[in-house]
Amino acid sequence: MFVKLFDNLLKDKKVIWLFQDHIPENLETNNLVSFDSIEGNGNIAKYIEENKLDLTSATNGEFNDGHYSVEGHQKIADKIIERLK
Repeated sequence: MFVKLFDNLLKDKKVIWLFQDHIPENLETNNLVSFDSIEGNGNIAKYIEENKLDLTSATNGEFNDGHYSVEGHQKIADKIIERLK
């Protein structure tokens, strides 16, 4: 994985890492944004699924779409902003 490489190359810039799927167990970075979930390991996909923040849930099943809802995007943005502070 290139996380360590980019963290070292861009020391003067703050690189923030988010993972859609599984976060590698041996990941070495202080710049990770993780999301609380019961089954996931901090990745976005499990957080969205467990908290019903996808378009299927937002439309009460009217549209079968696993993309993030407006609220889902807002929660992700809030976590990023919190991490950047």
